[in-house]
Amino acid sequence: MSGHIVLASNPFRDEGLHAALHCAELLRSCGFEAVVAPIFADKYEGTLPSEEPLYDLKEAAKDAGLLVTFGGDGTLLQAAQRILGSEVPMLGVNLGHKGFLTELSADEIELLPSALLAGYSLQPRMMLYAELLRNGKVILSGHALNDVTVNGIVNTIRLAAYGDEEPIMEFGGDGIIVATPTGATAYSLSAGGPLMEPDAENILITPICAHTLTARCFVLSPKRKVMVCPVSLGERKAVFSIDGSEPVALQDGDIIRVERSPHVIHMARLPGKGFYETVYDKLSDR
Repeated sequence: MSGHIVLASNPFRDEGLHAALHCAELLRSCGFEAVVAPIFADKYEGTLPSEEPLYDLKEAAKDAGLLVTFGGDGTLLQAAQRILGSEVPMLGVNLGHKGFLTELSADEIELLPSALLAGYSLQPRMMLYAELLRNGKVILSGHALNDVTVNGIVNTIRLAAYGDEEPIMEFGGDGIIVATPTGATAYSLSAGGPLMEPDAENILITPICAHTLTARCFVLSPKRKVMVCPVSLGERKAVFSIDGSEPVALQDGDIIRVERSPHVIHMARLPGKGFYETVYDKLSDR
């Protein structure tokens, strides 16, 4: 592997950066160059360890050979947003709960150097590009590795979804999810959507608690341009979010457009456990 390794720790999960600093020590002892670039470091000025130089994540990712995140799926999603456009592969260490996107658990950190020396494969993951239009103007846009969501607040809302301007569904319910295959194991799965292999290339539309039997999940071609429109919100409240980011309140007449992003995230996969075994381990009731 060429290039240095960036250790992107979430201080909310990795208190005092203990896991990241321990991993840095392990990697350096095996001849790897490692730098620590915490996510949300700006929120912890003066409280993080001073003996280890800390780097800006976006800058540290330039010319890196690998980016390792410490936290959960949310941490990996945050890191993916911050290095958007970079070709650096990502690998997650789970310090949270399910951690479906992560490759290693907290008690497997010791295995990372030997696993990297043995080599890893790269798995490209498609992303989505979404924009919110209001009165014909784009007021918010972004890229999603998991999903784009519209949710009603307190009350149900009515939504219409289109593919290349052709009607797909219109229903009343709690909301709608437009997901990537990576996001198929996240919110979409909880809403009754199908599992998909993460390196597939499709756009997934999943209604949330639809109040009709005719609103069903659709798996679309990655070439489709999806449009989601709130229908007659009135006094009802709805919000729009990209990969779990800060939700934005919607208004009547707003249009959400979603299509395949030109960006791709490369996930580093270590030898051993495959997708189906991971599904069983993390999604079963054991």
